[in-house]
Amino acid sequence: MGISKKSSNVCTSLSSSRREALQIDLARALSQVHSAVKPIKKDAKRSVMKKNLLKNLNVMLKLNPYAKTAKRMSLLAEAQRVKAKKEKLTFVVYSSVYC
Repeated sequence: MGISKKSSNVCTSLSSSRREALQIDLARALSQVHSAVKPIKKDAKRSVMKKNLLKNLNVMLKLNPYAKTAKRMSLLAEAQRVKAKKEKLTFVVYSSVYC
């Protein structure tokens, strides 16, 4: 914006004294600034969002094909542990009833 005697190069209609420059219409100034700014690029290439390997199984399988087998084995082992624990508890309950 131009102040005092020297006018602006970009916004020619904005030249005023210091007192008026402090009280300039904000909407008018912003509209002139927006008109001088480059337009938004419509065909901008967006970056791909990274996925968490620990939460997303498909991404993990792309990087580590053995992960499918490892995960399956861990789930089966967990199921066996739960089953063994359940059998142990039922054995303890029945043995305490008959004693």
